[in-house]
Amino acid sequence: MGFYIDLEGMKLSEFKDRLLSTELLPSRKILKDDIEQNFALLEDHGFLTPFQLMKALNNKKKIAAFADSSKIDLKYLSVLVREIKSLRQSPVMLRDFPDTP
Repeated sequence: MGFYIDLEGMKLSEFKDRLLSTELLPSRKILKDDIEQNFALLEDHGFLTPFQLMKALNNKKKIAAFADSSKIDLKYLSVLVREIKSLRQSPVMLRDFPDTP
């Protein structure tokens, strides 16, 4: 069982607010550019949660195709999906820690 942010239960608007209130890495500051317009377009395309977005755009080909159809910048979408995925860390089992019985 992992302990991380519930991306399925979080609304896309809540994720947008989280981005706006967070100090992002320099390479991810692009996410604040035209954020209202970009997230409105995402919602217009039926994305309600960050999890839905992450699952639908799970490879470069799908991201590129969606960028063409949605008119959202390809780099913006790539960084956005990367940011969402960063919230889902790979679980580490206790037995994998050294010196743990």
